Amino acid sequence: MSTYYSLYLDGLFFGIVIALYLIIRLWGLLKTPGANYLIGVVWCVVIWSFAYILEISLKDFTLKSIFSILTYLGICFLPLTLLSFALTYAGRGRWLTNRRTLLLAILPVLTFLLAATNSLHGLMWSEVRMPAGNPVGPLETTPGPWSDILIFYSYAYLLGAVFFLAQIAAQSHNLYRYQARIMLIGIILPWVVNILYITEGSRSSALDWTPSRDRKTRRPCQGLGTVIQLR
Repeated sequence: MSTYYSLYLDGLFFGIVIALYLIIRLWGLLKTPGANYLIGVVWCVVIWSFAYILEISLKDFTLKSIFSILTYLGICFLPLTLLSFALTYAGRGRWLTNRRTLLLAILPVLTFLLAATNSLHGLMWSEVRMPAGNPVGPLETTPGPWSDILIFYSYAYLLGAVFFLAQIAAQSHNLYRYQARIMLIGIILPWVVNILYITEGSRSSALDWTPSRDRKTRRPCQGLGTVIQLR
């Protein structure tokens, strides 16, 4: 394994350790409104990062494919949990009725199911192949038509989360305003990185730096856990 991949995987592993520590810290706030969604955000990053580590490291195509699909548990549901947290943190948690939550979850659930059954229809990826020249690395894929729908709804949910957090950043008490601004940075930075990733060439074999950039959100998450308790 090259030094490049080793350093990248070490960074992902370190991020997972930090995220698990945050989950333990946040678990004590589970009954506080919004804490469950924040824990969900961190779990999505853990699943995404862990599955991506195995996709890159393993040399068998079948195993790589399995863990590539598992990354989509994190990828599909991260925008939903983040939007749900932002709504609750902004004092609009009552909007998240069971019916509305179910409606918001339709596209993430459907996207994951399409990823898991892609070999039958090719809607997520029209082609999946081993990385060229070296079995270590992420699978090379050619996006299918549903990939654009994933990008659309993910960015729509993220934009919603940014909108509600930006309101807090502009209007709330100093403590909440500071934490909301830090959280906005933690969302926007990996979002920009993700845009660069999906627009790089054919989105085939480039490393996805989004989960590693999501480590930047974990310090804000820790601070927001304290603020949630105060609210």
